[in-house]
Amino acid sequence: MKAAFGQDITIGLRKFPFAIAPSINLNKRFATPAKHETETFSILMNDIYSATLASIRFLSRLPVPDHGPDHGPGDDGGDIPRFNETSWAFPLAGLMIALPAAAIGVAAHWCGLGELATSLTTIAAMIITTGALHEDGLADVADGFWGGHSQARKLEIMRDSAIGTYGTLALIVSLGLRVVLFSHVLVHMGLYAFIVFCAVASLSRLSILHPWSRLMSARAGGTSEIEQDGAKPQGSLAQRYGAPDGDTFNRGLLFGIPAVILLIITLPLFAVIVAVGAVLLATLASNALSRHHIGGFTGDTLGATQQMSELGLFLAIAIAI
Repeated sequence: MKAAFGQDITIGLRKFPFAIAPSINLNKRFATPAKHETETFSILMNDIYSATLASIRFLSRLPVPDHGPDHGPGDDGGDIPRFNETSWAFPLAGLMIALPAAAIGVAAHWCGLGELATSLTTIAAMIITTGALHEDGLADVADGFWGGHSQARKLEIMRDSAIGTYGTLALIVSLGLRVVLFSHVLVHMGLYAFIVFCAVASLSRLSILHPWSRLMSARAGGTSEIEQDGAKPQGSLAQRYGAPDGDTFNRGLLFGIPAVILLIITLPLFAVIVAVGAVLLATLASNALSRHHIGGFTGDTLGATQQMSELGLFLAIAIAI
């Protein structure tokens, strides 16, 4: 029996040499590519993780750790991200930043607060989370664009940390409209409105990348406006943090898809189309204003772009639902 069994095996090997040996060769051949694919996926996930953390730390006051190699020494001894490499994660960071405010809004809704009070609570929580970063940019842009008569004077006014009449009015109108519009969304959508809230936070921060990658810096060697501690150190925004290029913006579009999916699963298709059109129009309008008034972008105009996009999204969604 052993001989017969051995004979069968021998015959099988002789007649079908590819039956056993090739399997061994294939394992050897594809062992390295499989390992390479695993390492590539690990590197990709690490890049997404580190870029998202860097963006959250830059765009909010949330306590997130430093992570990854995409950092360099800052003036205060801390780390600053190289946003020419990592700003494509702004849409993902927007989603994460909106979650605490959305959770507070859900709690307020469950506690029986009315839609208007819940909307105000949610947006106030978002402002606290971001340190009023973008609102500060909107106020400075309103003061500078409509308070100065020359490009140099407009930039000088925008550099001043004091807020003027135009800036105050812009904040009142922006905050008031966002509270009213989001309360309207709450009336019609209930708790699903908080999913829309997170999607709006993501897409409005994606809009920042368009002027940042398409326009020239208006402050060559000037001052950066996007600062979290109130200080405005020397060096333009692009010089300090790196300016994203077209590829970075395109990659950001890819990571904005999750926000669009959230809108698709919560809104009618018509409302989704109107919302996407609104953020495009708001971004292009902000770009046109920046070119006309100061010939390019500053950190303040990027913050104003986010505010205009957010307001445009809420307005479009409130009309379309």
